[in-house]
Amino acid sequence: MCASCHFIFKDLTGPALAGIEAKWKNKKELIAYIRNSEKASPQNPNVIRIRKEYNTRMPIFSSLTDKEVQSILDYIAFEEKKKGIPVPSSTK
Repeated sequence: MCASCHFIFKDLTGPALAGIEAKWKNKKELIAYIRNSEKASPQNPNVIRIRKEYNTRMPIFSSLTDKEVQSILDYIAFEEKKKGIPVPSSTK
């Protein structure tokens, strides 16, 4: 599902996912955005940047649970660690 628009280390239709947790200071907002970007605060700087740079909207994934979204974030952090990219301390 994510891989149709995102790579971890390279921009695609959507932004590269590496560093996503460091960019979103509020994890609850990040999880909410992943589930349904249409409900995200239009004042959030990340939302503004993504919409401006990519001129697209994420599909709605309202059926994802917190645990499933966290598993996706954990996978991204694992791949970052394999590449030697520091994982934000707030995630581990």
